[in-house]
Amino acid sequence: MALKVWLVRHQRMALPLGVGLFMALGYSAWVSVLALAAGPESFAREVGVTLPALVGMYFFGGIMGGLIVGLLLPLTRWLIRAVFIGYVAALPFFSLCVLTLVPPEDWYPKGVSVTLVTGLLGAFVAAGLWSQEFGKRS
Repeated sequence: MALKVWLVRHQRMALPLGVGLFMALGYSAWVSVLALAAGPESFAREVGVTLPALVGMYFFGGIMGGLIVGLLLPLTRWLIRAVFIGYVAALPFFSLCVLTLVPPEDWYPKGVSVTLVTGLLGAFVAAGLWSQEFGKRS
């Protein structure tokens, strides 16, 4: 009940948060199939992280990305702002990936550069979504 009241009051956050959770669920289902096919021990050895940890990373990234986009959604009417918000929304997930998968002695400069570059994926997604929403209007 409290969640429903919160979502009604914060409708602009509901869709991005829902999209983030949906993406996390999809990626989690995919890696679960891969882990079942490879076997849990083999999967953890190959990927470098256990299945529950990877699923947790997906949900953390989906929730954080959805919240960031939801909070900053009114600023996305201009392309440059949408790209920046997409970039920022991608950073929590990729930062967590670096912290989890990269050894601590390589966090700087390798981990920082990987996080900053992979954040561009969020920027590209945001630019594509922006062009679908606003690009056709004159």
